[in-house]
Amino acid sequence: MGTTTTVHKWGSGLGVQLSKPFADALGLRRGSKVELSMIGDELRVRPIKSYRIEDLLRGYDGPSPDEYDWGSSAGKEIW
Repeated sequence: MGTTTTVHKWGSGLGVQLSKPFADALGLRRGSKVELSMIGDELRVRPIKSYRIEDLLRGYDGPSPDEYDWGSSAGKEIW
């Protein structure tokens, strides 16, 4: 997939506009965080995934931290 766009002045920097197909393919929307990196003379734009603890634990049926046996203290821990 390739396209051409124009670099515009944006504040004190420069910006490019991503077309909807590119944004959709990467799962980007307004406010999304991205990582920029240089590979040779190419610019790579990669979405930064963020996760909510609720989403990560959805479907987990193991012990909760309150139910887990952490064992006795081995040093100067305070329980």
